[in-house]
Amino acid sequence: MKASIAHNLHRARLHILPALCPVELLPIDFAQTADLIERATESTLHWLDHRTPKPGIARALGDYHPADHRPSRT
Repeated sequence: MKASIAHNLHRARLHILPALCPVELLPIDFAQTADLIERATESTLHWLDHRTPKPGIARALGDYHPADHRPSRT
């Protein structure tokens, strides 16, 4: 992702929002779609107001992300 950002930084106007974190579900689990959309909306509104990730919901690009943080299989 960082390479794509660096490559396109001068080619387009980019607004990169913090990623949702933690996301503790499998990428193929669509049962939580409404919750993810709600969390993403809340995180985005916080970022637009404060220009910082919302604690407990998002993390900044490049922040430490533990290797043991994996989706649960519930």
